Amino acid sequence: MAPVLQFLLAFILLLGHIGIAQGRADSAHATDKCPEELKRQLKAGEECQPHHLHLGANLELIAKIYHVTTDQIREWNGLQPDEALADRSVVWVIWSKRPGGHYERHSVRRTKRSTRSIEQGRRDTQSWYKSKGSHTNGKLLGGRQIPTGRGYVVRNPKESWGTPKTIALIQRAIHCAHAKSADLPPVVVGDISLQNGGKFGGHRSHQNGLDVDIGYVAKDRSLDGNFFRGTPETMDTERSLDVLQCFLDTGQVTHMFIDYDVQKLLYQAAKKRKMSKKDRRELFQFPRGKDAWARIRHSKGHKNHFHVRFRKPDEELALQSR
Repeated sequence: MAPVLQFLLAFILLLGHIGIAQGRADSAHATDKCPEELKRQLKAGEECQPHHLHLGANLELIAKIYHVTTDQIREWNGLQPDEALADRSVVWVIWSKRPGGHYERHSVRRTKRSTRSIEQGRRDTQSWYKSKGSHTNGKLLGGRQIPTGRGYVVRNPKESWGTPKTIALIQRAIHCAHAKSADLPPVVVGDISLQNGGKFGGHRSHQNGLDVDIGYVAKDRSLDGNFFRGTPETMDTERSLDVLQCFLDTGQVTHMFIDYDVQKLLYQAAKKRKMSKKDRRELFQFPRGKDAWARIRHSKGHKNHFHVRFRKPDEELALQSR
């Protein structure tokens, strides 16, 4: 009798599992149906588009992707002003143009189309970026231009495009630096990459959205907002070291480029604040010579700024929404 009961119990559990799975599938399918209220608002050429959320998603980023406002997204989805996205898996938007100006729409059909065409179709209406190739021979697709913000100035906005992660890391490091010094002047953000990456006049690298030039902190306030030659007379070495350290603290920096003579000034500041000899050796080439191994390396042309190189994403194509 026991084997029969065990069989019946297993059969009942199997039926329940199938029912639950079917219910989940029906529910998932239902989330991809445009709400009737939004359908009635559609005009010619417009589409009702679901944007599936992931960890860290926010309305500001979604609004930038589709060239709409956060207020519109809230209205379309019935979100209250103080309501977060944590309990939602999808939000709906109405759009009529390519999001961000970098995306092409394709109809994905499982025919004999090439793998590349199929992949391009998967990007349809998705928020994605691609840091392609190397720092010295690369491209940037779906990049983001660093916006104006508190605590920093951008020297050349047209030459300040990076991956979304690069932009976020720059802003995080600058916020960290201002937290260390309340009266820190605006940090100067120099070149990152061109909008689509590639060859960049005046640079050997800066081609795939993962490099950024950052100005030193000046002693003289008249130099604020500018790149200037780092010398004992012009550079506030203590606060420049703070800015540099905040970039390293992101955990995403592979190395930096700083002129050897300027390394000496920063090395002395690090020694003054009791940084261990081991840490100074790992960080600076000075005083061991320009060929020594260190995170910070000598490179000609970096007397008036330091160059930060961020690590490349594990996957070149990073989909932020699916």
